[in-house]
Amino acid sequence: MGKYLVIETTASLLRIPLESLVYVKAEGNYSRIFTVLDVVKGSKGTLVTYKLGWIHNSLSDVIGDVESKTIVRAGKSHIINLDFVSEINISQQTLALSDCDRFNVVLSDGLSREVLKALKSALGNDNND
Repeated sequence: MGKYLVIETTASLLRIPLESLVYVKAEGNYSRIFTVLDVVKGSKGTLVTYKLGWIHNSLSDVIGDVESKTIVRAGKSHIINLDFVSEINISQQTLALSDCDRFNVVLSDGLSREVLKALKSALGNDNND
């Protein structure tokens, strides 16, 4: 059985399968969650009344062991699912997320060179296992 990010609001309960989570973006005191379906449809994602730090902590509780993490915090503004990273461009400070045939998203705001270098290093080490 898969793992889920569960977010409860006063009106509803969101249960998001981690394998469909593409990225989360901070928007002030709120966060916007993008799943594969959101990105494929060109939707604005789901705005929730939780800060990015709270979502990151919730994900850490669900994922557990640091060694097995595929969903990571990428600076102050994003949480990224590494399974969808298709390109990291440090000089242009961009990160492309893709599932090859259905969508391609390029993130640029809030991604420092240091964050991108760390992501590049983490992904490069995955290939050396």
